[in-house]
Order: sequence, then structure tokens, then C-alpha cells
Amino acid sequence: MEQNATLDNPPETTLPFWKVLTGTMLIASGLIFGVASALDKYDHFKAEQAKPIYSQYAAELTKSSYEVMAAHLSSDITGEAVIDMDNFKVPVKFVFNSKIQYSGVVAEPVIDIQILEIGVITNMAGTNEFSDFTNFEDHKAINAAIVAYIKKHNLLEGV
Repeated sequence: MEQNATLDNPPETTLPFWKVLTGTMLIASGLIFGVASALDKYDHFKAEQAKPIYSQYAAELTKSSYEVMAAHLSSDITGEAVIDMDNFKVPVKFVFNSKIQYSGVVAEPVIDIQILEIGVITNMAGTNEFSDFTNFEDHKAINAAIVAYIKKHNLLEGV
């Protein structure tokens, strides 16, 4: 049997180096591009799932509790109150407008409150201060709590 050197082999039996290199590069780059695009689509899918949903019903997901700890009417139209909102003390200065509405025999006061200022919010112990984190839904609930407190304790009679 005769041995031939590699350089002496005919072209049909040897693999051309540049064709192999080009094919390998094309397959590798296609594989890398495919994996990268699949991961990119997966990341977008995960990011869309992780976005919080903000809607008009978001307030119902995290209901807060509101309780008037103390309230004082300083004049015919102004007052101050301290609200317990989820174990935070929220001092509030407000302006109110009251009028008597007659519904049949019973005369019931109708009170409209507008919050002027929310003071420094602290924890119940009063040791930590927080910046104002209340939103529109909190303001509506605080107004309703103050109105209920004023009506329950008949604070309008003393002013």
C-alpha cells in the first residue's frame, strides 16, 4: 500500500479549510443570534408580567384604615385633626363648610371639608418622621372620617 502525503491528495478527498471555517462561522452566528433573540423575547415577556397594574381599582387592592384620634374646630370654618392612617399619625388642618339640609322632619347638617395642610407624618410612637405619602383616595377617606367624627360628636353645636 502506498502512502501519499496530505498535500498530494486529490481535491475531492480533502475538505477545503475556508469552506469549513465559513460554514462553522455561519452556523455559530446563527445559533448565537437565535439564542439572543429568544432570551430577549423572554425578558420582554417577563418584564410585561412584572409591571404593576395601575387603575381606578388599585385603591381597592390595598385598603387603608382611617380613624380620627382627635379633632378640634378652631373657628366657624377651620379645624385641626389627627388621623390614624395604617398606624401612622397624620396631622391635618382643614377648612369646612356646613349647612343644614332639611329632609322631611329631620334637619341634618351637610359638611364639606377641604384639607389645607397635612403636617409631618410620624409613626404612632412619634419617633420617626415620614414625607407626605398620601394620595387622592386617602384625602377623600380622611375627609369622610372627619365628617363622620364631627357629626358623631356634635362638634358643630359648640362653634
